[in-house]
Amino acid sequence: MDRRQFVLATSAALLAPTAALADGLRKDVFILAVMARDCPFCIEWNAYERARLERLCREARVRFREVEVLRFTDIREDGAWPSDLKPVLAKIPYTDGTPRFLVVHEGRIIQHTVGLEQYRRGILPMFV
Repeated sequence: MDRRQFVLATSAALLAPTAALADGLRKDVFILAVMARDCPFCIEWNAYERARLERLCREARVRFREVEVLRFTDIREDGAWPSDLKPVLAKIPYTDGTPRFLVVHEGRIIQHTVGLEQYRRGILPMFV
């Protein structure tokens, strides 16, 4: 099993809405969406896919968080990030681009995708 398969399998196990997964563990897992006001792909995601992810998170009892920055070229806009998420921001590689989706478990980023296609391939399958 390569690293990518391991991360996906681990992520899927953490998010699986089964009785075998302790509620305490799920409290430490959340999905973070980083959106930008000037991002056409973020606008598309909000219009067509947001409700589905929020529903999946509710069903799996996984928190959904969002940060909205002004420009997709500057996801590090300090004022947009709540203080409790700044440690997560510090772990994001210095790249730009939105929409960006992260799965965070106990402060560690265990899945990180950028763009709608990566979201569809990397985040949604965790809930199936």
